[in-house]
Amino acid sequence: MNYFSAWITNIILFLFLAIVVDMLLPNSNMKKYAKFVVGLLLIIIIIHPLMKFFSEDFNVESILREINWEYMTSEKEMEKLIELKKKEIDATQRAYILEQMAVQLQKSVEKELMERFEVTISSIEVIPKSDDPTQLNQWEMISIQLQKANESQAASTIEIVEINTERPLENEVAKTEAMEIQSFLSDYLDVPKDIIHVVVKGGE
Repeated sequence: MNYFSAWITNIILFLFLAIVVDMLLPNSNMKKYAKFVVGLLLIIIIIHPLMKFFSEDFNVESILREINWEYMTSEKEMEKLIELKKKEIDATQRAYILEQMAVQLQKSVEKELMERFEVTISSIEVIPKSDDPTQLNQWEMISIQLQKANESQAASTIEIVEINTERPLENEVAKTEAMEIQSFLSDYLDVPKDIIHVVVKGGE
């Protein structure tokens, strides 16, 4: 590319010089001779790159291989960029879908939970079995944090009750209530009981 630019620059400068010479020389045989010489020099300047192109030192195969390599490298970089953007879009879409599922889930059960157990929903987290956007409705775990509706804002102690098959609850009364909520949610949502994780904060 630099060689081509230098070639064009040389031609332009030579033409400019030829015009100046033509303007300075008087109309005579000398001017005709000068035009002839200028024309020959211009032809030499124009064909010089072609002569170099076909010279022994010019490796056409090497240049073509280099051009092909640069093209392939650029294409691979573009494919990587497209794949990265696709993953970012998929992750954003997945997060949005899960958020909407949690919102819809909360709306579907919050009234029943208040009427039956006098608890409100603080937060819901839905974890799907697969990252495939078409299978996000197949849940691996539903984590629900509940708050006792009659809890005093001034209470200094908060009792945390968890229903988790890996850790037995010490408080049998709280355990019974939490298991009832777990069973209710399992029946209401038509999902296995063991995928529901309930956390209850409350008590006067």
